[in-house]
Amino acid sequence: MEGKIEISKVLSASRLMTIEEQQAYTNLQLYDNGNYQIESLEKIEKILKRPFKDKSYELETLEITQKEIDMYVNFGQMLNKRHSNFNPGMFSEKSAYEASFSKKVYYNSHFEFIVELFISHHNIHAFTDGNKRTALNFFIDLLHKFTNLVVSEIITIQDSQILFLEKHITKQEFKQIIYSEVEKKMFKTNLKCNLEHLIPRGSIGMVEENIVLSQSDRRGSFNLTDLEKGQFFYQQLKKPIFQRDTNQWTVERLEKLIATFLDDGLIPAIILWENSEGDIYIIDGAHRISSLIA
Repeated sequence: MEGKIEISKVLSASRLMTIEEQQAYTNLQLYDNGNYQIESLEKIEKILKRPFKDKSYELETLEITQKEIDMYVNFGQMLNKRHSNFNPGMFSEKSAYEASFSKKVYYNSHFEFIVELFISHHNIHAFTDGNKRTALNFFIDLLHKFTNLVVSEIITIQDSQILFLEKHITKQEFKQIIYSEVEKKMFKTNLKCNLEHLIPRGSIGMVEENIVLSQSDRRGSFNLTDLEKGQFFYQQLKKPIFQRDTNQWTVERLEKLIATFLDDGLIPAIILWENSEGDIYIIDGAHRISSLIA
């Protein structure tokens, strides 16, 4: 019963997609259209020259039920709707796709199952379109949700998908490349980031009564380059001594802010106050500004 609850929760969990991962899906789409050349061939050749190391992880007893198989299949269909250019989520070989998950009981760990599942999905034309992108997305998601591992170079694995499909590398070589590009997470996303040291503290003191700034004198925005060390704007920034420490955000929250910024998404406005000496105090938004500085 425990396993069933875990899978249903895990497969519904969200994950932040990196820019490199987005590029990998774009590359696979370009390859389907005949417009992509493999970028990491030299690196792949170096990996294959090294002795194969079968990474050993804690052994687990894996089980599978029809309900769980249906969850996996439905999750794969949802991912395919994201990546398919036509007939999104439409199956071509649904029975073969379902069968790939039923083999879970034959493996000794989630990691081993996830790798074998990923490779097998390149031999199954499960969906009408977007199979390679769906397989890669599924692989990264399951790795993220069931293990403490991450992919270090997603483009390398994406290129190896193409080489495997074109029969330039064997299954064992494909597996060797995958293993070489997987590593343990260096930190947990629920750990908080201490950004307190990036902006100094200062006392606002008394508000000068005779200073009047016209609307045209007030700065309404600043650029990311203004936050680089040595820039005048960065040197002006201070935090009031009464403000809470800038150490309340998790790694995950910081990553989401940066991803939103890079995608030109909406970031809530910050409140700044400038005194007569030119010091700019952050009244609200210290975590947002410190994250971008970091």
